[in-house]
Amino acid sequence: MSKTDEESAIALLLFSPLVVLGASILVAGAILYDAFILRMLFGWFIGPSAPSYPLTIGFITMIHLVTREYPQSLPESQGTAMFHMIKYTIITPSLALLIGWIAHLFM
Repeated sequence: MSKTDEESAIALLLFSPLVVLGASILVAGAILYDAFILRMLFGWFIGPSAPSYPLTIGFITMIHLVTREYPQSLPESQGTAMFHMIKYTIITPSLALLIGWIAHLFM
């Protein structure tokens, strides 16, 4: 292994946790924002009393889990393809379960 290969492997190992953390924060923020929007629309159009935030977050989490879309093509490198496969099959459902569990605690 050349020095540049070692440096890029080390940089990838140091950068990966930040990417996972950033993606987790982004997904959680998107679910919270979607819950806020759904709660407001529900209160405006369906009934005078909107559902609670935990109930709305749980509902949005279920919607995201059931309707998530997979990419049409995966990247060519084997490591990146493996990361995407793990992300779509393990990380995303686990994060949805964690967010739903936290929302359920406040019901």
